[in-house]
Amino acid sequence: MLTAFSLGPCLSFSYNAVNGEPSCASSFLLQDILRDQWDWDGYVTSDCGAIQDVANPHHFRPTAPEAASVSLKAGTDLDCGGFYGHQLAPAIHNGLLDESDLDKALVRLFSARMKLGMFDPFDQQPYMQYPPDILGHPDHVATALQLAQESIVLLKNEGGFLPLHADSIKKMAALGPHVLSTSAMCGNYHGDLPKVISPLEGMQNRFSGEIKGVKGCDINGNKTSDFAPAMEAAKSADVAILFMGIQGGIEGEGRDREEIGLPGVQEQFIEAIAKVQSKTVLVLINGGSVDVSAAKMNPNVVAIVEAFYPGMRGGQAIADVLFGHYNPSGRLPYTIHKKEFVDQISMADMSMTNATGRTYRYFRGEVVYPFGYGLSYTTFEYETSELVGDRTEDGGPKYRVRVTNTGKMDGDTSVLAYLSLKQDKGNSDYSCPLSQLFAFEKIHLKPGESKELFFSASLSALRCYRTSTKSLGVPTGLYSVRIGDEYHDFLRSPDLESMQA
Repeated sequence: MLTAFSLGPCLSFSYNAVNGEPSCASSFLLQDILRDQWDWDGYVTSDCGAIQDVANPHHFRPTAPEAASVSLKAGTDLDCGGFYGHQLAPAIHNGLLDESDLDKALVRLFSARMKLGMFDPFDQQPYMQYPPDILGHPDHVATALQLAQESIVLLKNEGGFLPLHADSIKKMAALGPHVLSTSAMCGNYHGDLPKVISPLEGMQNRFSGEIKGVKGCDINGNKTSDFAPAMEAAKSADVAILFMGIQGGIEGEGRDREEIGLPGVQEQFIEAIAKVQSKTVLVLINGGSVDVSAAKMNPNVVAIVEAFYPGMRGGQAIADVLFGHYNPSGRLPYTIHKKEFVDQISMADMSMTNATGRTYRYFRGEVVYPFGYGLSYTTFEYETSELVGDRTEDGGPKYRVRVTNTGKMDGDTSVLAYLSLKQDKGNSDYSCPLSQLFAFEKIHLKPGESKELFFSASLSALRCYRTSTKSLGVPTGLYSVRIGDEYHDFLRSPDLESMQA
């Protein structure tokens, strides 16, 4: 597993180890793959403190100067922290490094600064010209709202209960530990925000009737004594909206969750509210995946909305979706597993294929909601056909997809295209994913409107790891292409088996 993120010419590597090597000290990752195979020409920085971790707790090298030198030689050019500053000089003094090793890193670092214009006259440096009043600018606030709206995923909507119709509801109960949340909805690593709208405030902005907000329980903890007032509010309301989930004190950098259900007594709280209110809507505010099997199977939980950590305008975005001012179009970026998943596979095993397998590409078993799942308030119809005789440059097939909005509301949809090897021809030498997303496109359609899209499944998307050659190759066999709700098969030509990455 590669834990890193990219920002312009910079790539940051984290604290984890891959195949026994700390990522910041891995020449395989930083040189062989990143620079040689991927042609990366920027610089690499560590996550803060990750170089020191090479010495302790990884114990990859016995001394601090050796840990610093092996990291610099591997290709980590910049240390977020003071480890390089204290250890590189001793490393050179002890013959562990040459000054040429430092020069290589310095060239990468100063090349990036030059590309950013940091040595140009001050008034010509574009990144130094932002005025202070750009913070909280209305355009940025509008973007925050748009991002929150587009990311929300509708997981369950029994009988089309959502969107809510404000004119048919007199009383509403807004319940749960996140009902008044503000900064908790922004996750971590966020700056000062001019105004964060809570879920309750968002609902009040969209609903003129009576709303009773009751917390009911904490995000984490065993206290159930506050269930009663929340149950009373739910019982006397026309609908109950539950704002449940996680917060930064439970998950985040340096904080690993011990299980993937809702923490504390939240599941008991949902069950208690659903017993007294047959029109209960669950809204999740969280980062990591949460098993909501019980709510999914509960007939009184008529809808489930995944809002993630929606940011400063999250409360407004949630209300917009619940009341139909925005038609949800988000898709799950991960698989929602059952709680047992954490016991089926070792969290210290980074293999994608061992045990039940990891990620949607390799997991074998039942899930709560699959990767890419997401409902809409409207319906879409797909017509897919292979463009026979039309191939990509390397021989892969091309597809035409006609998507029609067959419902009554405007809506966005993401058309996802997957490919999988259904039947190989004795290619046990390959380790191929069960399914692989190779293309997607998001479109907006009015009721009755249609659009045509074109997808290309290049052979590079078919490449799998080949044990005998320790490289990527394309096995011969029968492949399945799924676009939207359609499946199409095509037989690969035997002469493609020898193609290598």
